[in-house]
Amino acid sequence: MSSCGWTGHGCFISVGSFWGIFPMAMSTNCVAVLTHLQVDNFLKRVDSFYFSDLKTALTELEGRFPPHYEIKSKYLEQYHTRLFAMVEQLKESHDIDPSEIMSLLRWVPKYKTRMEQELGVDVTQRFPDQLLSRSGGESAMRAQYIDMLRKKLESWCNNLIATEVEPWFVITEDDPTPPNTNLEGLFYSDAPKILFQMIDQQIDVAFSPGNPVSFVQALLDECMKTLERFVTDYAKSVQQCRDLYVGPTPSERPELLVEYMMTCGNNTIQIREYFIPQLREKVDELQPAELVHYRMLERYHHRAVMASILRENGVSVHLL
Repeated sequence: MSSCGWTGHGCFISVGSFWGIFPMAMSTNCVAVLTHLQVDNFLKRVDSFYFSDLKTALTELEGRFPPHYEIKSKYLEQYHTRLFAMVEQLKESHDIDPSEIMSLLRWVPKYKTRMEQELGVDVTQRFPDQLLSRSGGESAMRAQYIDMLRKKLESWCNNLIATEVEPWFVITEDDPTPPNTNLEGLFYSDAPKILFQMIDQQIDVAFSPGNPVSFVQALLDECMKTLERFVTDYAKSVQQCRDLYVGPTPSERPELLVEYMMTCGNNTIQIREYFIPQLREKVDELQPAELVHYRMLERYHHRAVMASILRENGVSVHLL
């Protein structure tokens, strides 16, 4: 005789029928609650719905089914299978951005810890398919993060430079807006501050728990390349000013060119005297001893940045 179970509606179903219906019901439940979400919202929903539902199932279902159903084990397997598939789908999405990649990488260890502490389930030992394990796994995701970030930093840097130097080359009929002045009456712009906020944020990402040394090194190197690119392009723009406004047949200068060049000089001094030492101090404080090789790279880029700053200062002073 085949094994049967009570449906709660006055009839019985066979074990075979139950295990045919159960996965579909689980899939429908997960799809209804967890699909069509961005990464951060998906993870928040998992942290609430997923764990509460699992807790209920693992504490209350066992006594309501015959032992040979192994309902707790089957329920857990089905939930993990759905979660695994959905996380992989999010990871492979064309719309994923660098911050969402890091959200997934940070969340998985927390998920494993919570499963063990709250439900007594060792995810690593219990399931053959580990979250984020396909298509190169976490290493490939970190490489993807670096590649995407490199393009974003380059774009942000280009836009920052374009906005910064536009008044140097434009003559308008309207009264131009002078640069900002600090409490000491010195001209400045927000470009260095914005640049270093971007880099500082990536340093925090680099030293997030769980990142391997190779990733930390690669990300810090991209930060230094961005700093070098900004200062180099800044210096090139000042050189263009000199070529345009100094010589046998100079072009007409914008009304506040002197103020803009003073701003430029002050900005590069701020980068050299304040922002670079601040970043170096932060990296030295956070980096592990294994990053000896990175120190060599950091020194190389530091020298390149300083050389660009000195060139830019010399040209801007000449224009004054």
